[in-house]
Amino acid sequence: MAGTNGKGSTCRFTADMLKACGHKTALFTSPHILKVNERIVSDGRDISDADFDRIFAGCVPLIEKYRLSYFEALTLIAFMYFSELKPDFSVIETGMGGRFDSSNVLNVKLPVITAIAKDHAAFLGNSIYRIADEKLAIIKDNRTVMLGMNTPSVTEYIRKALPDKKNYIHRRGKLRSACPLREKPCSGGEYCEGAHREAAPELCSGASSVQNGADRKIHP
Repeated sequence: MAGTNGKGSTCRFTADMLKACGHKTALFTSPHILKVNERIVSDGRDISDADFDRIFAGCVPLIEKYRLSYFEALTLIAFMYFSELKPDFSVIETGMGGRFDSSNVLNVKLPVITAIAKDHAAFLGNSIYRIADEKLAIIKDNRTVMLGMNTPSVTEYIRKALPDKKNYIHRRGKLRSACPLREKPCSGGEYCEGAHREAAPELCSGASSVQNGADRKIHP
């Protein structure tokens, strides 16, 4: 998954749904909040310190030989761990952009592009269309692409950029609240407060998470 807003929450939602359907599921996201183990998850459980240290030790020669960055090294550790576990599905979040992201070594996949906006312009370009090109580069030869909600101009640009792909694009629609205890959805960075947060903290989030978790129709 690549994108500007919501790819982390979308990855988490996807992994949780796959797990709920009985599939063995791996998840790689960033950043972490308290501990680096949070980035590498199997069936809802963070990688253990013992497994992280063991795999890291085995990867040190490659990390030093190719002078891998922090994120590149973590990608290597995650992929080595997942190769041991042999999950049914692996949900992988890009770090920055897509074309040159270390996670883009994967070839056979179901590419997902969430909302695209201007981010990391110094590295990805000052134009939103150049940024879109960097993120769309994760698609490679895969025929089916899932696309999040974007502005009409960006959506049309993507359609033209992918004439031979089968695209599924989210329609705009009325958002439902991600918090079952509120009468209206969270918005504009607003967070559920008081009893709402205490009763369902995992469901209370800002506008991007509500947007990505809302019930919306998709159409080819």
